[in-house]
Amino acid sequence: MKAADQINLRKLVRGDREAWETFVDRFTPVIYSAVRKTFLSYRWEAGRDDVEDAVQDVFLRLVRGDYRLLKTYDRKRSSPVTWLSIVARSVALDSLRRRKPPAVPLEDRDGASVPPRVAGTAAEAIPPGILTPRQELVLHLLFDRGLDPAEIGDLLGISPQTVRSARHKSLKKLRGCFRG
Repeated sequence: MKAADQINLRKLVRGDREAWETFVDRFTPVIYSAVRKTFLSYRWEAGRDDVEDAVQDVFLRLVRGDYRLLKTYDRKRSSPVTWLSIVARSVALDSLRRRKPPAVPLEDRDGASVPPRVAGTAAEAIPPGILTPRQELVLHLLFDRGLDPAEIGDLLGISPQTVRSARHKSLKKLRGCFRG
């Protein structure tokens, strides 16, 4: 391991100013990169301010609770770069979880209104009023248009998991309707 990658834990947790300045100078680019890559991998169009806020949150998490997280670093298990990248990714994911996309009614979405019931589609066999308009739309996009949950999520401005959940709930309702 390079000398520049060493962390002097004793000095850091004592609040040694020079040790902190060295630590921050050396590892801010590593943390910044990990946060940015995490945002990009989850398709979050994060601006510079969003990334910098998350980087700041990483440093806060390291020192919070009398340096509790920083004290857990073990140089025998990983390099500082690897460990800080993992911490930064965790903080970035927490930041993404706190941000929920704004709710927009289906009627206000471009091209995302409930499609009319067309002969020869799966919607034709579903009695009206069983599913919500959103559930009908999700099933139409999945089964009639052949889109995958990620594509539907992008189209509707929701997560792919929300699409899968809507599919599951819709199919459960339909099973109950056609059994009884």
